[in-house]
Amino acid sequence: MVDVRIYPLTLAKIIRHSTMFSGIEVAGVLIGRLVNGVVEISDSDTGPQIGTTGHVKLARYVAPLIAEKLHRQGRSDYIVGWYHSHPGFGCFLSPIDVDTQSGLQKMFSKCVALVVDPYEFIISGRPRDAKIEMFRVQDGRIVTLEYEVVFETDKIIRNFIDNLERGEDQYVTSLDKIRLEFYEWNRKLEEKVGFVTEEIKQIREALANILEALKQGRRIS
Repeated sequence: MVDVRIYPLTLAKIIRHSTMFSGIEVAGVLIGRLVNGVVEISDSDTGPQIGTTGHVKLARYVAPLIAEKLHRQGRSDYIVGWYHSHPGFGCFLSPIDVDTQSGLQKMFSKCVALVVDPYEFIISGRPRDAKIEMFRVQDGRIVTLEYEVVFETDKIIRNFIDNLERGEDQYVTSLDKIRLEFYEWNRKLEEKVGFVTEEIKQIREALANILEALKQGRRIS
């Protein structure tokens, strides 16, 4: 039985993303819906991240912003998983990936982890040479999922039209950048407020100790 279906355009976007930064890992989210028990992936999206040759981490506010964008666009799709690349070293889930996937499955049990290794595609230029695997964690074990690419002409054309209509116009792109900057500014502000709050707490404790010492007539060192 097929566990996942993915549209060609979505697959192309993910492969393109992985080849644009072929020397490091990249990541993003998978967008779609559950159709008769099958996860149908119709789109992907990404955002700010830190990638190295063996690790990648999306900024924590990327997924919430993408979810907000889906709502803003009036779409019934939602985040159904995530993807990341393993440039040149195959498709599998590392221990860190397993932790990430397990956490996501607590929010959506059918969540999918897609891993792509674009190395062979980069060499040959043939998209079919890109290695792609999909996984889920079950009872602490990594399970490889069966998937197929959607080839129904009507669905492919509809998906392509939808993507064109949702093209990231200048307004949406600028708005998302502003939101990203706001989230980052808010995160830094929270850190500073937390630091100041802790400093105030320590000062209060020190003053309380001084007052207590004065009450008891003890010498303050």
